[in-house]
Amino acid sequence: WSDWSPCSVTCGGGIQSRTLLCDGVICPGETNVTRNCSTELCEGTWADWSEYSPCSATCGEGIRIRSRNCTIPEYGGKPCPGNITDDGRQLEEATCNLSLCPSR
Repeated sequence: WSDWSPCSVTCGGGIQSRTLLCDGVICPGETNVTRNCSTELCEGTWADWSEYSPCSATCGEGIRIRSRNCTIPEYGGKPCPGNITDDGRQLEEATCNLSLCPSR
């Protein structure tokens, strides 16, 4: 038998094959055998972060938010690692506009 071919995918279920050899050459007839490989689920991957939202305050301390989506792969793949909202996004907050507000 030849060596098993590389798996057709790295996760989510693929196929490998090998061939029956006769004196170092492929034998005549049905000589190809296949098997399943890389059957573990694929993990989702994070898309790029969005731009930050406008600051929630014009002076003093405010918050701005950005998000990114989890691309869940085919074959019932695993969600992305980390904290995820109900709609599959990850949020990140940052403080902004730390200048003092004018006194009245």
